[in-house]
Amino acid sequence: HGVGHPAAGPVADWFATPLGADGWRALLAAGERAGAAWAGPLRDRLPDLIALDAVVRPPEPSRLTTCHRDLNRENVRRATDGGIVVLDWENSGPCQPERELAALLADLTLPEAAAAYRAYRSAGGPAEVTGPADFSTAVAVQGHLLDFYGRRSLDPATWAEDVRRSHDRLAAMLANPLTLPAVDALLDACRR
Repeated sequence: HGVGHPAAGPVADWFATPLGADGWRALLAAGERAGAAWAGPLRDRLPDLIALDAVVRPPEPSRLTTCHRDLNRENVRRATDGGIVVLDWENSGPCQPERELAALLADLTLPEAAAAYRAYRSAGGPAEVTGPADFSTAVAVQGHLLDFYGRRSLDPATWAEDVRRSHDRLAAMLANPLTLPAVDALLDACRR
């Protein structure tokens, strides 16, 4: 974020547009028709997921820079010299730094998120997470990932290994999704 590399083009819908109530209901209907194991947990979480979509705000073009857009614990590694290596840049593109930071925090436990946010700010990180709209990217991506894995798990042309992987991802994501209370807790952790 400190580099401030200019953004090229608009933010892709995957990172900026929520799945929406109709999208959530269509996914649930497809899962229920197929008798998918994830349909029950999705049904239980549906009100929370639809409510969460309300925090998404359109990107602010003046705040966009080129970001990684897939920062998570799997893509950040410690180098042998003690430094940090960031992997998997294939999704890099326009994003607001505070939204990328919030998405990273949403992938961590509350204590980890609080520590990561303090470390980022102490190291001179320019982004600040100040309100629910900063989680817009996290909300949009969560919805699109759940939709992607759900539909892939139901596609008869999908390889068995990818179906299994999709079911595993769905189970993990639906066990602990980002919700409005989780956003509030993360914001509180950032304010401390």
